[in-house]
Amino acid sequence: MSTPSFVDIDNDGDLDLLVGAEDAPLMQFFVNQGSNVFVADNGPIAGVTSVRDGHPHFVDLDRDGDYDLLIGGSNGRLPFYENTGSPLYLHGHATMRW
Repeated sequence: MSTPSFVDIDNDGDLDLLVGAEDAPLMQFFVNQGSNVFVADNGPIAGVTSVRDGHPHFVDLDRDGDYDLLIGGSNGRLPFYENTGSPLYLHGHATMRW
């Protein structure tokens, strides 16, 4: 099952899309080029490892102005990727938060 999560990751005023997947490696990011034209580009999630049945969610957990990523899954894990780079790319690290 695919699970979508919308976020304006590139701060251009339109919503981009991250789609979680049943098979973790199939998670895919789509950049909105405008007028709801989406182009596949996994650059913003390079280095991110999903979980089986991944349900991604973007939120600014550390209140530093960029989007961090949580991914819930069927295994009960909750990987948290803190964005320590620009607002566009998740250059952070994964830690488990409960």
